[in-house]
Amino acid sequence: MEIKYSEMLGKKYEELLKNSAFLSAIGGNVPEQVTKDSKNFHILSPSKNISFTFDNDSKTLKFASLSPDSNGLLTHGLTTLVNQEQAAELLGQPIDGKPAQKIPLLGMVGAWSTHIFEGNKLMLMYSVDTGCLEKIRFTL
Repeated sequence: MEIKYSEMLGKKYEELLKNSAFLSAIGGNVPEQVTKDSKNFHILSPSKNISFTFDNDSKTLKFASLSPDSNGLLTHGLTTLVNQEQAAELLGQPIDGKPAQKIPLLGMVGAWSTHIFEGNKLMLMYSVDTGCLEKIRFTL
């Protein structure tokens, strides 16, 4: 069964604690790791290759970021072998994006594209080295 991360977006942390798919994604009843910054708190589950970012004030889920598993699989038929053109064939033309570029202090950063998927934005981030998919982020 494929987890519908897009259906979790905008829901409060307390509500998601009653969702079995969310509990499975965070590694059980207790999150694997919780970190905070000034505006957000993050639940990281390295064993599941996912991180969730919640707004500190409203406690609502802002986005979920997925990294590939050991086989290069992500979700929705996407793998680390997919490039931007193939992603556009699968998901339709992006609504936004940037090519790989050199950023001062950071150096080269990979391309990214944003698609509308299941009523939410799905941001795809590509490797600077291969041009293939590296990470996906579900966002409101």
